[in-house]
Amino acid sequence: MGTAACPAYAQDAGDETRASAGSDIVVTARKREENPINVPIAISAFSSEEITRSGATGLRDIAAMTPGLTFQDVNGAYAAPTIRGVSQIDQTSLQGNVGVFIDGVYLNNRTGLEFGMLELNRLEVAKGPQAALYGRNTFAGAINYITVQPQLGEVSGKVSAEIGNRGRQIYKGGVNVPIGDHAAARIFGGWGKFDGTIKNDRTGNYIGGYDGNYAYGINLLIEPVDRLQINLFGMYSRVSNRAVPLRQRPTTENNCGSETVWNGTTFNTLYCGPLETVASVNVDENVGYGLRGSNKMAYGTIAYDLDFATLSATASYSKAAYSQLVDTTSDPDAINQPTVGTRSRQTFVSALSPDSTDKAVDIRLQSNDGSPFSYSLGFYGYNSDITNVTAVSAQPVGEPDSEPIAFSTNGGRIVSRGRAIYGSLGYEITPAFNVTAELRWTHEKQKFNGVGASEFYNGTRIVGDQSFSYWTPRFTANYELQPDLVAYASIAKGAKTGGFNSNAFQVQPELFTYGLETNWTYEVGLKGRVLDNKLRFNADVYYIDWTGIQGQRGVTGTPLSVVSNLGDARVKGIEGDLTYYITPDFSISAAGSISDPKYRDGFIDGDLSAACGNYPGSTVVVVGCTDEVGGNQIARTSKYQYSLSAAYNIPDLFAGVDAYIRGDYNYMSGRYTSGNEQQDQGSIKLANARIGFIHEGIELSFWMKNIFDYKYADRATMAPSTSDGGRTSGVTYLRNYPGERRTFGMRLDYAF
Repeated sequence: MGTAACPAYAQDAGDETRASAGSDIVVTARKREENPINVPIAISAFSSEEITRSGATGLRDIAAMTPGLTFQDVNGAYAAPTIRGVSQIDQTSLQGNVGVFIDGVYLNNRTGLEFGMLELNRLEVAKGPQAALYGRNTFAGAINYITVQPQLGEVSGKVSAEIGNRGRQIYKGGVNVPIGDHAAARIFGGWGKFDGTIKNDRTGNYIGGYDGNYAYGINLLIEPVDRLQINLFGMYSRVSNRAVPLRQRPTTENNCGSETVWNGTTFNTLYCGPLETVASVNVDENVGYGLRGSNKMAYGTIAYDLDFATLSATASYSKAAYSQLVDTTSDPDAINQPTVGTRSRQTFVSALSPDSTDKAVDIRLQSNDGSPFSYSLGFYGYNSDITNVTAVSAQPVGEPDSEPIAFSTNGGRIVSRGRAIYGSLGYEITPAFNVTAELRWTHEKQKFNGVGASEFYNGTRIVGDQSFSYWTPRFTANYELQPDLVAYASIAKGAKTGGFNSNAFQVQPELFTYGLETNWTYEVGLKGRVLDNKLRFNADVYYIDWTGIQGQRGVTGTPLSVVSNLGDARVKGIEGDLTYYITPDFSISAAGSISDPKYRDGFIDGDLSAACGNYPGSTVVVVGCTDEVGGNQIARTSKYQYSLSAAYNIPDLFAGVDAYIRGDYNYMSGRYTSGNEQQDQGSIKLANARIGFIHEGIELSFWMKNIFDYKYADRATMAPSTSDGGRTSGVTYLRNYPGERRTFGMRLDYAF
């Protein structure tokens, strides 16, 4: 939306923060600084104060406050922000539907996309396709982390220390140091640990947290002469997350779908009904481990003001390496139960990305303000080199400390070379009415080198290549009905390139590659500030025509799935937010969305195919379901979402000490695990609160999240049960990932 769902507070270091009905947050969603009310797209923007006071520690919390945004991951891996129901149908894809950026620089890895240790100035969520200006993987929107920038001529900074239950400790800070009259550096860093809130019955430990995650870096600003500005940024981060908490629902509890026979036992292939809430789990955290890895990122920007326009160039580099090994059986007896040969039922799924690098350059000429015409013209080039391997493995019978042996492996190295030319042209037809056209042409060539499922293809080396060329336009119109009341309309196209399936190469070569996924998004909205700026509101309605959806389906001879273009969908919805300042120090806010995401007729949900007997050599004896899910709700999407908050500032409570109180309540309706609308993950209802005291740059706050200790399913996935015949039998099982329970703590900040 045009402003944050809740008040944007003053952001100057050392200020005694108070809400103000006149305060604004600046956004850069169109690559230039603008007031959100003048930007003809839906934006949610959060200042650093807003993030802290709401208790947000990651994208999951931001999503709870943002209408139309949801978020799921596997304790840091396969991060999947979803905007407006355009969900990540292919859950393990290298590419996400929402692009994530730091200071406008693209992050090429879906793993580790959290900001907990960064020093942020604000966070922006731009909804709808942003490909015309942002480029890669902004298929449904973009999330941009804006870091605190250096300031010339001043020594300033901020440090914080936080402690809480379940072993929480977080220490962060940043300091601004002038270097002569024409340069300054911002040095920042953070370290934290947190056990997690889900008890592992096998060890008695709490898991789902992290052990010693940290980040540090430097941001350098140089202004050697008038009109010339140089920014240099570099950071390193490392994660060491704890084991993933999950519960596997036994296949003996399946109660619907088809009937099948495996090893003389009759099964139902699916479970239908609501998922239970899980209070504790029982997983192997000795062999299995959570996400481990690191990320390096650097960029340099040089910009020169030509008076009529600004010429800028940005070069960026990132390198990431991650691994994760997840116990997907969650049964202590599985190690003693044989399946095939010497293999036990104790299985693990691993994700390995030992080397992902990205190099990019962006050169842009952009007009300055002051003319009815506005324009930009740019070139963007990137070289991406990602190695990503997914494997299913098992331990030998009776050897609980042994290294799991992979029996199905998929993945390899994908090298992508892309070049794009883009531009925009805007015209102010009248002082109240302006229009803008944006266009990007992209050409990408991909090369693949990897292996197929090793047990079946003996580790056959597989190579291939493909290329894509496509246009992504956006057209917008803005009309100021009266001062501070703006109506807008937008039409935009999003595109996401395809990829490769190494484990389909020999048995179903037609599935080795998959193609482009596109959407057209149509949106109209209204943004306003009325009643002497006491009431701020934003609302929009949208319609999305989504084609060539990339999703998972089975392939003969391997328990791993492949990605294919499965069909089409459409999404329509309405979303909005408002903030009302009852007094300059007391505000209430509400935000919400209603979405109707539906598969179109003929869409095949590949996760259901084997369970419904649509698989070569299937042992299904009574077909009781269908994988054609046209008209059903898109998997892992929520129809209803809302958040409520109230913030009260108390100036000069006593002896020069200011205080504030804030409370939040967030709701999200249930999501279905697959396209048959039979496995409801349940709703999420979370209440948070914070109280703080501020005096001369010192802030002491006390907080609590999930006040009522609500139990909920944060995520759920369905997979073939390899121990019960896999796709041949069609038997599936559910993995239920419980959400974070109640946490509380205190935080001390000092700004100078």
